[in-house]
Amino acid sequence: MGQSRAGFGGTISSIISREPSRSTSHTAWAPHMIRPTTCPICNHVAQPVASNIYFPFCSERCKVVDFSRWWDGKYQIVDTLDDDKLLEIQEQQQPGNDEGYEE
Repeated sequence: MGQSRAGFGGTISSIISREPSRSTSHTAWAPHMIRPTTCPICNHVAQPVASNIYFPFCSERCKVVDFSRWWDGKYQIVDTLDDDKLLEIQEQQQPGNDEGYEE
């Protein structure tokens, strides 16, 4: 306890009790301001991971609805694919290519 963690610039207790800077343009953080996670399908509160196997969804139904939307193509990840990008992807998918993986 009492030791500074790298990158924090002080002890955790001193950071938590520190007054917010007046120079910040965003709202100061406070524990009572943390909103619960809501289900992306029905907007009901989703229980935390420890008590909810369907997180971030609130129920199995919402999880299945989301999967069905992906399966039917209602959700799409759109990215322009030029020739250079296509070649890069093909090179990464070749067997034995360990580029980007560090041991």
